[in-house]
Amino acid sequence: MIYQGFGFGSLAGAIVLSLAGGNLAVVFYTYIVLLIVSLIIWLTIKTPKYVE
Repeated sequence: MIYQGFGFGSLAGAIVLSLAGGNLAVVFYTYIVLLIVSLIIWLTIKTPKYVE
């Protein structure tokens, strides 16, 4: 699963880079925004409570 994430990330990075016209700053800003979104999701998600 982790290796698939790396593969998807490299593919997504190439796609974003081509859409940005070769501007690496746009790619880095996009990744920073996605990192912040994933951090917010990680901080707000809660473990499920099992009721017996």
